[in-house]
Amino acid sequence: MKVRRPNLEALYKEVDNYINKENIIFTIIGVVLGLVFGTFLTDGIIASVEIDKLRFLKNIEPISYVYSAAITILFSLIVNAIIHFILKKIDMIESLKSVE
Repeated sequence: MKVRRPNLEALYKEVDNYINKENIIFTIIGVVLGLVFGTFLTDGIIASVEIDKLRFLKNIEPISYVYSAAITILFSLIVNAIIHFILKKIDMIESLKSVE
């Protein structure tokens, strides 16, 4: 009787795709929410640290939004690449046997 072994390459790809998709979705949500709420948070922080004799400019250039979104997306892509290689080191047969 033959023992049926799961297709591990497909399992690696499936897990990798799930993690990448989840990370990309959370990155997009984080960028959108961060751009919206970050503006209000910045206004609140600037208003709370200002004193009568010291005023800060509340002018945020549009390119700053582009930079912050680009840096966040770049960081997310780097994390995805690192996770891809870490997942390849995991022994899928052992992790399927594990009850944890």
